[in-house]
Amino acid sequence: MDQLLNFIKQVKTGQVPLPEGEAATKQGVVLPLLARLGWDVFNPREVIPEHSTGARRVDYCLRAGKESVF
Repeated sequence: MDQLLNFIKQVKTGQVPLPEGEAATKQGVVLPLLARLGWDVFNPREVIPEHSTGARRVDYCLRAGKESVF
């Protein structure tokens, strides 16, 4: 939990610069946050990028077992 709070503080204070553009923000902020929350961002069965939910797409689908969270 300390790593997560420290990362959030670094983002808020500018120690971790906010990248320009959506893809860079996903890579530089979102994925590190998910990793600090315990998600295996390198496992495409657990963190699924650009997932289709039927009528729309989400940036990431988080899957724990067979349960998906959009």
